[in-house]
Amino acid sequence: MRVHLFSILMLSCGISASGANIKEFVIVNSQTMDISGGLFTSGSGTFSGHFEVDVSQIPQGGVTFSQVALTDWDIVITSSQTPSLNVEFRPGNTTGSLHIGLEQDMGDLGPAQIDILTFQKDVGSDVVEVMLPMLEPVGLFRGGVVLNASAIYTNFTTPPFGQTGMRDNFGTGTVVDPALFAPEPGCGLLLAAGLGFVAARRLRVAK
Repeated sequence: MRVHLFSILMLSCGISASGANIKEFVIVNSQTMDISGGLFTSGSGTFSGHFEVDVSQIPQGGVTFSQVALTDWDIVITSSQTPSLNVEFRPGNTTGSLHIGLEQDMGDLGPAQIDILTFQKDVGSDVVEVMLPMLEPVGLFRGGVVLNASAIYTNFTTPPFGQTGMRDNFGTGTVVDPALFAPEPGCGLLLAAGLGFVAARRLRVAK
């Protein structure tokens, strides 16, 4: 599986210095950092939006698997092929939660954890579910590159029953704290180094 180096480097940057427990996060495109969000590379669709979570409820240390309710969210998925997968998830008619994963050895990346955002909406008797797994630093929730994003429509109503879905296997979306765009001292140098490294690799490939 391929992920973007720039998104991995962003995990080293600190989150907002604000003391507030409620933090907002947005889904951006991993390459352009645009709020258009990520792409479902299988299924011809997109995923974007923002959500809020009470970070004081997130266990520290990466040793406990837990579920944390989100305080607010507005997540949109689109599909050019499947109209039933053009869905907006908002409080009141959907559920939204954050599943905190356990610490794992990620090889060259070192210890990390995979946290999963889940949104679900009932459409009559049918169900639409979006899952956004994120690669995270251990014991912190800063947002991260989205691995294997998926959107599944489960048809319980009309034959033929079954599921229709979209998936992104290439890490095209990244969840970030908006404070990243006004990063902590030293973080900008790290991001600049990362961008320079990516640009150098592209030049070598172009030659």
